[in-house]
Amino acid sequence: ELEKLNALASEINRHEKILDNARSDFEKSLKEGTKKLTELAQELGSCIAKSRPYYETAERANALQHEFEKASLAYETASTVHEAAREMIAVAEENLLNRSESSFDGAWQDMVNHANNKVISTYIAKSSYTTI
Repeated sequence: ELEKLNALASEINRHEKILDNARSDFEKSLKEGTKKLTELAQELGSCIAKSRPYYETAERANALQHEFEKASLAYETASTVHEAAREMIAVAEENLLNRSESSFDGAWQDMVNHANNKVISTYIAKSSYTTI
């Protein structure tokens, strides 16, 4: 057990040396990169500061484009559901009007209520998309 402990301790020491070397390499690379960036910034002068708003705006525009595409797809889906529900209401109302009062069917009334709820909910959803 003592031999295993010694072997593992030396293994740990070897890995710590590797870690220390990696850290020093990282710090060296970081310093070199920082130095190069500083030199490039000095060469370019105020060009970086002048161009920063453009790139920030371009990044924001890209994010807004993705947001618009999601909203557009959601609006299209809501619009399709809304139109289908309106058609369902028209069919149900026509059916109810063509029947006599004595043959009133509760299932048709449930269908009309369900379709009305869809129309109202999709109308609300569609109106929220138009504010974007």
